[in-house]
Amino acid sequence: MSLLLEALKKAERAKEEAQRRARGESANPGGVADASPPERKNVVTRDKLPKITAPLEIATEDLAPAALSSRPPLEIAPDPEPAKAASRQRGATPSSQGEAASRASARKVFEAKFREPNPRMPFYVTLGVLGVFALGTIVYFWYQLRPPSSLVNLNPPPQAEARAPIAQPTQPAALATASVAPSSGIPGLPATSPKSAAPEPTPAPAAPAPRASVEPQVETPRLRPLEPRRIAQALPALPQTAATVSRNPPQVHPKVAAGYAAYAAGDLTGARSAYEEALRDEPANRDALLGLAALEVRSGRYESAEAWYLRALQIDPRDGDTQAALIALRSGRSDPLVTESRVKSLIAGEPTAHALHFTLGNQLAAQNRWAEAQQEYFKAYVADSDNADLAYNLAVSLDHLHQRRQALEYYQRAISLGEKRGAGFDLASARARAAQLAL
Repeated sequence: MSLLLEALKKAERAKEEAQRRARGESANPGGVADASPPERKNVVTRDKLPKITAPLEIATEDLAPAALSSRPPLEIAPDPEPAKAASRQRGATPSSQGEAASRASARKVFEAKFREPNPRMPFYVTLGVLGVFALGTIVYFWYQLRPPSSLVNLNPPPQAEARAPIAQPTQPAALATASVAPSSGIPGLPATSPKSAAPEPTPAPAAPAPRASVEPQVETPRLRPLEPRRIAQALPALPQTAATVSRNPPQVHPKVAAGYAAYAAGDLTGARSAYEEALRDEPANRDALLGLAALEVRSGRYESAEAWYLRALQIDPRDGDTQAALIALRSGRSDPLVTESRVKSLIAGEPTAHALHFTLGNQLAAQNRWAEAQQEYFKAYVADSDNADLAYNLAVSLDHLHQRRQALEYYQRAISLGEKRGAGFDLASARARAAQLAL
């Protein structure tokens, strides 16, 4: 409605202007301008306009015919808004173009930044490679330093150090594994004598190779395994046995004492009869069982000896001396590492059992681990210092470690104890070696 009113007003003004121009030309035909001021135009203000609250209806009948014919056709004035919008667009075009250019340049910089290589990338790559190398090194050393399997013997005895066969069946037999002859060739300490070799169900036929020496070859016995008669029998004259093994009865059975005396004298038949009589009187007599086991070992019947030892263990499963003798009897048929582990576990439960330390020393000596064997022999000797075999094995281990003065001292002590109480090693060979060390 407002547009229509505006159009009407414009048309009215245009008509009046045309009429004034027409009057001016007719009044001044010569072109002389009219000096009189123009007639003031009545201006219609808003308050003088009629109120148009109702819809306005214009009828052609209300208009004069002359006005209708002379009035030009109405033209709708163009909307000024498009012009303003166009001007705004023209004004905004440079700024939008600048923003687009800045965005394009920023995009190029961003893409160039991503295409540019990272200067720290070589450092990261090097760090990753070093980390992988360090991890591989750790895994390699862990694999190499793993403890070997206990079921595989990684240190088998050399062929030249095989145990000698039993040459004289009348000689005393041993229960522990035979020690290994020295590989370094100690002067005056030749190959193992058959007399002190440990009996085995299947003795090895190979003997140690002869060695050249400027000194006369004197047959010196090697490590002497602990005799079962020294483990099992507890005579009144040997109080250290009763003190070491507290499970023995306060008094020794008379038949056991008689059997041990016959065994020491070499009367094996009389010793067997005495031990069997003691078992008839006391079926659980430990000394009689161990005495019969010692007789079977000396006779070479190892399966029967093992049965006697197992019977003794049924009476007292924690008997360290019996366990040591049984392990020594089986050592020729088992892996040295397995046997060593078994003996160490028994020592952990009974640290004062000298027979277990002696057996462990024999196992270590069989692997040429003389420093460790010497420590175990010393522990066994401290627990039973009157045992000639313990003193002798300690002397041999010191001899292998080239401690001549200490070895001579224990050789002499072993010889002295062997002369008084008997020994399982060759006294003549021990005296010869002691004489060589005394020079």
